Amino acid sequence: MTAPDPAELVRDLPRALGPYLRVSRRAVRAGMQAAPVADASVEVLRVVEAQPGVSVGRVAERLGVAANTVSTLVRELAEAGLVERRRDDRDRRAASLHLTASAHERLAVWARLRDEVLATALARLPEPERADLARALPAVRHLLEVLEQVGQERAASMSSSTRSAASGPAALDQ
Repeated sequence: MTAPDPAELVRDLPRALGPYLRVSRRAVRAGMQAAPVADASVEVLRVVEAQPGVSVGRVAERLGVAANTVSTLVRELAEAGLVERRRDDRDRRAASLHLTASAHERLAVWARLRDEVLATALARLPEPERADLARALPAVRHLLEVLEQVGQERAASMSSSTRSAASGPAALDQ
């Protein structure tokens, strides 16, 4: 087997994985009774599910988005009865986030439907292709970890270059 062309991989991975996520979400939503929840809101729900009591700031950090974006999503989720904000007794300004029973139920339904949709689709693939997918999973998980590191490095680099650019001309004026 020949080594894959890196440029081809760079082009083909997003072309395969992006549509995979959209199509799978659409297939799951088709089986949902409840009103759909936006993908960004589902991501917030998943973080809160994994870390009950998490703060808005930590959710934003985990998702790599601005805290005010998460705050808006949390407000909408609270209005929809899916997230509960609880004030910290020690610091009245701080709030911890918790899923409501309704959110737990919706996430469980979503997971069940996702599993059903994916199992149906996988059953239609030839066994060698299912085996290829199974063998690829560790590499995909590792790629995700590396992408997170690259993103953090780029963010740190951008913030330090922004600080340098901001201090550069000012230093000349002194």
